[in-house]
Amino acid sequence: ADVSGRVDDLNRWILTSAFSDLARWALPPDVRFTLAVNVSPSELASEHLIANLRGAFDATGIGPERVIIELSERIVTSSDGAIDRIDDLTGLGVGLALDDFGVGQTSLAHLRHLPIDQLKLDRVLVQQAGSSDADQIILGSIVALAHDLGFEVVAEGIETDVHRRWVTGAGADLLQGFGIHRPMSAAAVAGHLARNGLVRSVLRPGVAARGGV
Repeated sequence: ADVSGRVDDLNRWILTSAFSDLARWALPPDVRFTLAVNVSPSELASEHLIANLRGAFDATGIGPERVIIELSERIVTSSDGAIDRIDDLTGLGVGLALDDFGVGQTSLAHLRHLPIDQLKLDRVLVQQAGSSDADQIILGSIVALAHDLGFEVVAEGIETDVHRRWVTGAGADLLQGFGIHRPMSAAAVAGHLARNGLVRSVLRPGVAARGGV
């Protein structure tokens, strides 16, 4: 998409489709349910990103507080002006997450300069935590530092009960991985939410809920 020059069109379609699914799930306002969307460095640098987000919000009625934009670690070392777009995103009211932290080039010192809300620990860091006492100490120290900086910590790559114990013991706030749930289609998510009593009904396809979602 980058090479063909269609990345903005693709991004616009992804945002509108994802927000439309979230609107159809019709979650009550008191249920914390955020939708995370990955944004590549080239998308972040695009002058169309903010307009695409605003357009998706207007088209679906979803508020920015329901959305988290996941940023790759590469954005903090990029020189293409992408970082300047972060201020625009925070001004828009979306949450920001730094994805796959722990195996890239981002140092802990970088974190204090980024207006992020979530720090997502890479699966490698999580799954190596049981290899040695040192690895467990490193994991716990990163979680503690992130909390001290005011970040919510998401542990990726949870595939076993052992992984779950490691990261919950370290103090991670949210867990992600096959050991929590396998990926689902939007229709399957709707059924899952209904079975767990999180929604009273699901709007039929093509109907967007506006406001109060």
